[in-house]
Amino acid sequence: MTSTHPLGALLEVLLNRGARSLVIGLGGSATVDGGLGALQALGAVIHLEAGPLSRPCTGADLRHLRSIDLGPVRRKLKGVQVLLAADVRNPLTGPQGAARIYGPQKGADEAAVQALESGLQRLAGLLGDPGTAPGDGSAGGAGYGLRLGLGAESTPGAKWVAEAIGVPEACGGADCLVTGEGCYDDQTDQGKVAWEVGGIARAAELPAAIVAGSIQRSTPCPFDQRISLENLSEEPCGSHAERVRAAGRHLAGLWSG
Repeated sequence: MTSTHPLGALLEVLLNRGARSLVIGLGGSATVDGGLGALQALGAVIHLEAGPLSRPCTGADLRHLRSIDLGPVRRKLKGVQVLLAADVRNPLTGPQGAARIYGPQKGADEAAVQALESGLQRLAGLLGDPGTAPGDGSAGGAGYGLRLGLGAESTPGAKWVAEAIGVPEACGGADCLVTGEGCYDDQTDQGKVAWEVGGIARAAELPAAIVAGSIQRSTPCPFDQRISLENLSEEPCGSHAERVRAAGRHLAGLWSG
């Protein structure tokens, strides 16, 4: 029942202020509407089986789509450069698609996942694109809709941000690098921030450590040290802050020699 419509409203404000180059970060959207809500806010005309849609489009509407006119959006964005910074490279639909991978993370049960998957398939059918480009499934399929509607190109988000803020240069003058993540697991190497900065450290031949809330991964990684906050035995470790301090002391001990 959620929508990317507010994202489109924000883009509209930026365009009205003269923006000619946009970078849109995709992730953590809490939506699965294929980006259609954002396109609607930018002028896309949407018709459901029951008639034209005037309220913000949601994921629940996708199964009932009858037609989509992206012409107004494309005319508005003509000459505007749009870059999508997305950490994940999932397709729009299928076992690794937006609904099945990210729907449950946003509270969707199996029935809702099936409904969203069906809706995304209908969206892809109407727009005539299967949604298999890397990142089409990001942010509940927003990567797909914005690629088609805005003519946007996609780039790995963590890499783009790291370069924009100078992480590679900072590593050149550092002694070590420490990064963190909530859960260090098999999804970490799918473009996540921790994996990207760990790779930058390795390229700079810099010792690197990851401090995570929990560690559920045993496969090779770019980190010399891995610390799980939930497994720290040092006392006192009653609060989150105390656990982070304990992790710092542990790393200092390992690297002090």
